[in-house]
Amino acid sequence: MIDEFYSRDKGSRTKDNGGKPTAPFSVSDAALANADTHKPKEDKNSTYSYFKPTYQWIRFTVGPWIIKRIVLNSGFWTAAATVVIAVATIVYTHYARKQWQEMHDSGTDTHALAQQAVTQGTLLRQQIVGTYAAAIPKSTPAPAELSNDLEFLRFQGIDMSFTNVGKTKATGFIADATLIRKTLPNYTPIGIPEYKHISQAQIRPNDQNGPNSIGDTPVIRFNTKALTERDIASLQNLRETIEIDGHFQYGNGFDDTVKEAFCFLYVGQFPQHIFTKSGASTGGGGGGWTTCDDKEFIEQAVKWKQKQQTPN
Repeated sequence: MIDEFYSRDKGSRTKDNGGKPTAPFSVSDAALANADTHKPKEDKNSTYSYFKPTYQWIRFTVGPWIIKRIVLNSGFWTAAATVVIAVATIVYTHYARKQWQEMHDSGTDTHALAQQAVTQGTLLRQQIVGTYAAAIPKSTPAPAELSNDLEFLRFQGIDMSFTNVGKTKATGFIADATLIRKTLPNYTPIGIPEYKHISQAQIRPNDQNGPNSIGDTPVIRFNTKALTERDIASLQNLRETIEIDGHFQYGNGFDDTVKEAFCFLYVGQFPQHIFTKSGASTGGGGGGWTTCDDKEFIEQAVKWKQKQQTPN
C-alpha cells in the first residue's frame, strides 16, 4: 500500500519536471525555506512604518484638538456639569423609588418622602450651579479716588467693568448705567445726566483670559471732560457727589438669567471717625465710592465737614 502511494507520487513528480524524476519535498526543506524568508527585524520595521502615520496623526492633530476643543472649552464643562446633575438625579430617584415602595408597603405616607426627594434634587442642582455657573459681581467704579489733577481726570474718565469670576462663560450680557452729579445733602441733580448702554454675546471666565489681562471683560466708560476745577473742589468739600445708577443681566450657563442692580455715590472725603469701627481717629481720610445705601453715613460726613468749615 505504501509502495503504491510512493510510486504514484514519484510519477506525479516526474510528470511535473518534464519527465525527469525529482526528489520528494521533505518537512525539513520547508522549515529551511521558511527560515530564509521570515525576517523578524524587517517585519518589525514594516509594522512601525505602517502605524507611524496613525501615531503622528493622533499625537499632532487629534491630541491638540481634544485639548483645545474639550479640555479648555468652558462649554464642555457646562455640559459635563449638566450630565453630572442628570446622573445624580437618576441615581437618587432610583434609590428613593425603592424607599417609597418599601414605605408604601408598610403603610407610611409617601407624599412627604416625595417632597423630600424633590428638595434634595433642588439642593443638589443649587450646589452644582453655585460651583460652576458664570458669576459677575457688582464692581466699584474706577478710579477708587478721583484725582485732583483735572487734566489727568479728564483723560482718565470713570469706568465700570464687569468681570466673570465663575467657571462657565456668561451669555447675553446687557448693562445700562447713568452718571449724574448731585448736590449734598439734598441730592438735587446738577446738569445733564450721561447714559450708557453696552451688550456682549458672551464673557469668558476671568481665569481663562491669562494673567494681567482683562480679556473680553466689558467696560462702561463715562466722560469727565466737562468737569471743572470748581466741580472738583465741590466734591472734595462734600458739597456735591457723583451718582452712578444702573443694572445688568446675563445668562449663567445653566438656563438661568441673573439680574443685578447697582448704585454708587462718590464721597470726596471720608471722615475716619464715621467710617472706621474704632472711631479713634477724628481726621478726614481720602475720597472714594460707597453704595447708595450708605446715605446715612454720608449725611454724617456732610455735617462733620460743615462743622469744620464753620468759624468758631
